[in-house]
Amino acid sequence: MSYYLNAAKKAWAVIIFMGFCGVASLWFNVQDWKNATPLIIFYAVITINTFFSVRCFSSIIPPDNKLQWTMDICLLLSYILMALNLDNPLKFTVWAAVLFSIAVLKYAALLSLTNYFGLLKYKIIIDSMGTLSCVLVLSGIIFGYTLLAIWIWTIAFILANGFIFFIKPLYKLPK
Repeated sequence: MSYYLNAAKKAWAVIIFMGFCGVASLWFNVQDWKNATPLIIFYAVITINTFFSVRCFSSIIPPDNKLQWTMDICLLLSYILMALNLDNPLKFTVWAAVLFSIAVLKYAALLSLTNYFGLLKYKIIIDSMGTLSCVLVLSGIIFGYTLLAIWIWTIAFILANGFIFFIKPLYKLPK
């Protein structure tokens, strides 16, 4: 039980920090609100999602695993860089792609360390789809459809989160 409580504390710490980064970026960096608005919404949704992800998966990750800690630091850096680019769709999307790609590697490396194969496989599929969505959005940005691409991405991300929270829950440890 204390392992789960530590995971919950870690989850709160992570999202408070992410929230701080997002608000600080809004205050100091954001100039282009037209492009920033969908990215701010995306960042808010991924922050909420991250709380449940950290709370769930931190409870099954061996606490002394250096590779997992290293990947967590890389993920946190990706979140910071996303926050710093809330009004730059290209850079924000690149850092989101990095984040989802690192997450795929993180959970793939965890497969051999726990007995939660089904849950980890589902998480890897979801994060792989996140990476793919970033590549599609980058294509839209490169071809000049920036605002359309980031709004479609944000709406799709909200719908995907609805799916993983309400239809086929992701952040629930099997019994």
